[in-house]
Order: sequence, then C-alpha cells, then structure tokens
Amino acid sequence: HALNKINLGRNKLNDLGDGIGQLMNLREFDLSENQMTALPVEMRSLTNLTDFKIAGNPLNSPPKDIVRLGTRVICKYLGAIHAANSVGRLDIGGMKLRNFPEDYERMLEARSISLRGNDIRSIPDHIQRFKQLRDLSIENNYMLNISPMIGRVKLLNAFNADNNLLSFLPDEFGLLTNMTKLSMTENRFGAVPACFRNFVLLKRLNMDKNIITELPLWLGTLTKLEEISFTHNQIVTIPIQIGQIESLTDIRLSRNQIVGVPSELAQATRLKRLRLSGNQIAELPDSITSLSSLCDISLADNQLTNLPQGIGNMTQLANLVISNNAKLFQMFPPNILNRGVESILEFMRTLSSGRDT
Repeated sequence: HALNKINLGRNKLNDLGDGIGQLMNLREFDLSENQMTALPVEMRSLTNLTDFKIAGNPLNSPPKDIVRLGTRVICKYLGAIHAANSVGRLDIGGMKLRNFPEDYERMLEARSISLRGNDIRSIPDHIQRFKQLRDLSIENNYMLNISPMIGRVKLLNAFNADNNLLSFLPDEFGLLTNMTKLSMTENRFGAVPACFRNFVLLKRLNMDKNIITELPLWLGTLTKLEEISFTHNQIVTIPIQIGQIESLTDIRLSRNQIVGVPSELAQATRLKRLRLSGNQIAELPDSITSLSSLCDISLADNQLTNLPQGIGNMTQLANLVISNNAKLFQMFPPNILNRGVESILEFMRTLSSGRDT
C-alpha cells in the first residue's frame, strides 16, 4: 500500500486485475502503450495520483473528453460510474463532455443522471437503455435535439433541460406519462409542446425565458399541477381553463404581455402565490379576493388603476407588491404605501366601508 510508483508501460496489458484501488499512495503510474480498453472503477480511489500516463491504449472508457482533462477528472469520472451502480446516481456534470458517454453500458443501473454544465448537443438513441432512470438533468448544455427513443424510458418522472437550445421535442416525449416535474427554462420554444398534455401526473411545469406566445387551453386538464411558471415569455392572455386546476398553488407569469386576469382564476381555491409583475394588467377581478389561501401577490410594473374592493379583507396576504403602477398610486396617500402590506389592506378596508355607506 506504500507503493508510490508503478511502470507497466509496453506490456500488452488489457486488464489490471484486482487490488489497484488499494494503492492509495500511488503518485506515478505509467500504463502507456498497452491494450487497455477500459480503466477499472477501483482507480477512483487513487486520489494522490499526479502523473498518469495512458497514451497508446485503445481506451473507450473513460472517453477521450475525460482523459484529456487529466488524472483528477479521470478518477472523478470513475467514481461516478461506481456511484451509478452502487447508489443509482450518476453525476458527470461539469466535465466538459461534448457527447453523451459512449461507455454508457457501465452505467445502466443509474436511476438519476446529471449531465449539467457540459457541452453536449444531443441525447442519443441509447438513452432507451436506461430502464431504471427516473430523474434526468441536462441543464446548461447546448442541446439541440433529443432522440425519440427517450419515450421508452418509461419510469422517467423528472426532467430538467434548462438553459439549452431546444425549440422542439419528439412526439415520443409524450409517452413519459409518469412525469411529475418538468423544467425547460431558457430555451427556444415558441409554444408549449403538445405532447405535454399527456402528463396527467405533472405537478411542476417551468418554461421561463422562452418565446411562448400563448398558454394552451388543455393546460387546464392537467389537474395535478401545483406550480406553473412561464415568466419572461410573450404571453398575452391567461386561459380561463387555468382556474380548473384545483391543486394549483403557484402561478408565475411575470414579464409577459398579459392584459387581464380572468375571474375564473378564483376557482383555483388552493392558490397561494400569484406573480404577475411586468405585464399590462389594468385591473384584477373582484373574484380574486375570495382566494382564502392567497398570501403573495406581485403586480409591480403593470398599468393598474385600482385594486379589487374586497382586497382589504384578505388578511392572510403577507406580500403585496404594487410598485410602479403610476395611476394606482393616485388613490393612496404616500404615507400608506411606505408602511407596507398591512397599511395598504387597512386603507382598502376603510375605503370599502366608505363605499358601502
């Protein structure tokens, strides 16, 4: 175990046998000019290795993208393969991979895969081989396309593709009917993919920072949805069908071009947070005040002229953001606005009682 230098170059080796991982003090290892096609995962333990010569081998695992980054990354990659098979999690994020790993057959037990922060452009056909996969994260890559074969990964229920170059998905993506969490922010989608309508178990949908112009009417059929987020898009209207989603707790539609809020939204009785800042909304429907769970409303940077008469009775409101609504501010004394939510609600109650008399 005290051995710190090994020279096995030019020996026609294709296997290192057992025990290499026990040489914890190894610092120099020459394995060049052999017949190695794969490095053993036991080498993940060689954390003191600083000089590793591997040139001249027909190596395919780790892939060339990893080998060129040096010993530390090689050991980290081998450790990731080990974790994929021992605990079911494969994390090979931030390794400058340009392709999905070609040595994927060493990782097929993975239930969770993270490829975040690489330079990968596509998900290949062999994604279908990951029969146990439930959670796939490919954010912060350069993804342009995803193989239709992903539809065969039947257990997949969480998918994160944030910050890529995706503008479409294969129809087969809609076969992933166990999907509960889906995030595709900062891509190039001009519309919500129609295949999402199959995701009847979906709880969270995030498509911030795309170029989406409308929310589909069928969104209201996804009755398990708890959170939807479409900030920084080009949406003009909120479909009345959104109110049919009784499980909905969070709506985030800030920084769009929305001109109004449908009264039917009040049917979503579990709604807690409503984020609508940075739109063109002139008024809220009175029905909004019936939402007894609503505790957070953001309406900054709109064109509001007044607030619903009953908003003062929404005592559960902990956050009410109405800044940068010039016409709205004309109805409030300046000292009221400076005192925060409770003062605004109290003023609205007073205003409402005055109207009633």
